[in-house]
Amino acid sequence: LNAAREKAKAETHVAAYQVIAGMPGTTYMFFRSMKSLAEYDLRIGPRVREAMTDDQKKKADKMAGESVIASETSIYAFNPSMSYLPKEFTARDSSFWNPAPEAVAKPKPKKRVVKPTTTGAAQ
Repeated sequence: LNAAREKAKAETHVAAYQVIAGMPGTTYMFFRSMKSLAEYDLRIGPRVREAMTDDQKKKADKMAGESVIASETSIYAFNPSMSYLPKEFTARDSSFWNPAPEAVAKPKPKKRVVKPTTTGAAQ
């Protein structure tokens, strides 16, 4: 698959985890980071498959058929304000994990309208 990825110029970075509690014992989760949702539109999977040889396609189909029971895609976003991580981790990308507070423009003072007052009764 790596040769097909290189041929398709499909650079991906995937983290794989095996779920050990709360799901069936053969559950794995794969996470792919994206800088924006525009990367999702690149449709890397079909490009890689197109770059595969017929033998590679057969092997990949056989492996998927024997190992994948179900597949689901979800999109998540990390919000640094909801994350509590060690400083050693956040230091790797400080601008993301510790963004400077946005400058808030001071509201312009409201113009006071002075209404003329009448003193005394009309004659």
